[in-house]
Amino acid sequence: MFGADSVTWNQQPVTGIPAFIVSLFGGLLTGLVLSALGWVAMFIGLWIYSRFKPIQLEYIPIVGGENQTPSDSPHEAE
Repeated sequence: MFGADSVTWNQQPVTGIPAFIVSLFGGLLTGLVLSALGWVAMFIGLWIYSRFKPIQLEYIPIVGGENQTPSDSPHEAE
């Protein structure tokens, strides 16, 4: 498909069903490595950003949520 007849693993061509299994493993490994690199890049970026401007998080409860009774509502019904 798309002109790729085999997969190369350790400088050895792999074809057929084993090539499919090797490509799945290679795709999983590539996804994990890129996810880890993205996580590290975001961690470093947010760390540097927070050194110049502190990050503040705010919790806003959902009005009428599943576990919320009318007396717990932060806003009164009008």
